[in-house]
Amino acid sequence: MSGMDPVILFGVALALVMTFLNGLNDASHAIATVVATKAPSPAKAVLLTGICNMLGPFIFTTAVATTIGTGIITAAGLTPVSIIVATFVTTVLVSVATRAGIPVSSSHALVGGLLGAGIAAAGLDAVILPSPDILFQTVFFGLAGAAAGACVLCLLTLLL
Repeated sequence: MSGMDPVILFGVALALVMTFLNGLNDASHAIATVVATKAPSPAKAVLLTGICNMLGPFIFTTAVATTIGTGIITAAGLTPVSIIVATFVTTVLVSVATRAGIPVSSSHALVGGLLGAGIAAAGLDAVILPSPDILFQTVFFGLAGAAAGACVLCLLTLLL
């Protein structure tokens, strides 16, 4: 194993553990409704979920993963050690919360871990803040979507 940095090997192993815990945590949420309807068997639901999770990045792109990797913390804050710390913190949080039965989002935990580790590694300047235009669009379309959903719900309620 000459030439393999132990830090990188540990990081890869930790990422695999985190991926397993993410699947363990999300599997029940992904298939609970389908299994509760008794439409497919639990085995078929798990198989279908696994296939869809494998095909997802090929069909719908990896835009979210790209944003998490490049749009939250600058390159100065993404050192191998800070990435390992963020992954470790995420793994511990998801593991403890899942074991305790507390709902948790692995993605949100990873973003929080990256923010904390990036700030610790390179200071507050490492955080990539969204532009005012992006903030305005987020608020505007969020409120427009909420208003549209409320109107549709009112119409459905009146009709039914």
